[in-house]
Amino acid sequence: RYATAANTMFASGRLPALPWKVALVDAMILLHVVADDMLPAARINGLAGVGHVRGLVDARNRSVLAHGVESVTRQQCDDLRARALCNLHAFWRLHQPDQNVDDRIETLRFVAEA
Repeated sequence: RYATAANTMFASGRLPALPWKVALVDAMILLHVVADDMLPAARINGLAGVGHVRGLVDARNRSVLAHGVESVTRQQCDDLRARALCNLHAFWRLHQPDQNVDDRIETLRFVAEA
């Protein structure tokens, strides 16, 4: 099932095997294949949703924020920030449903203001 999903995402004709190294997109594909609760909680719907996040990851990876030399637009930064917050909120709801992650974020906000 992983190979089928990965070939849909990457159109590379990968061999039917699990990845040697699990990077971000591989992890999302694995979560999709095992029907983990994280992806729907983070509003990542099916392989199309994984593909959308992959686009954000690719833009980040090509940028000076990560491995590349390209600049990023304000919109790309906003999209990456929104995706990170969505993922964090989803994870927190699944694993700490009695706690409000926004309270935790607020305690760290001083770093951005310094």
